[in-house]
Amino acid sequence: MSASLALRTLSAPPPTLDAASLRADFPIFARNPGLVFLDTAASAQKPRVVIDGVAEFYRTDYANVHRGVYALSERSTRRFDAARETVAGFLNADDPSEVVFVRGATEAINLVAQTWGVAVLQPGDEVLSRRWSTTPTSSRGRCCATGWASRSRSHRSAQTIASISPHWPRR
Repeated sequence: MSASLALRTLSAPPPTLDAASLRADFPIFARNPGLVFLDTAASAQKPRVVIDGVAEFYRTDYANVHRGVYALSERSTRRFDAARETVAGFLNADDPSEVVFVRGATEAINLVAQTWGVAVLQPGDEVLSRRWSTTPTSSRGRCCATGWASRSRSHRSAQTIASISPHWPRR
């Protein structure tokens, strides 16, 4: 690429986001046109391409990843590794091995508590957690806090549970 072309590309205004066409990618909005979905930590809505891709994978390539020595498992492993490379590129990770897939937010938080927390927490440090006792997922919320609590005890640091109002900040 020539330097002048690169400069023109970099100085171009960012593309505008067309919310209507973005919503059209998500089948849930066709049946629920007024839906405003903010519960993405627990259950993010999926675009059609993801739903179709997962369904196709289950129909044609589903097998253990990184465990089998048969063709179906090897094909699943290649697809899994290709997905990791795509995500690594999107996140600008130095290496695809830096990308760790987990089942959800709770598992991710506990993984951070049990790994990063072990390496970083020092005696006297404090971890601030939010109490989730008013939500339907309160047992999972306590599970997240529990991961930090066990880390805090083993490193003689403190865990503080903050009571944050669901109406904060008030306007």
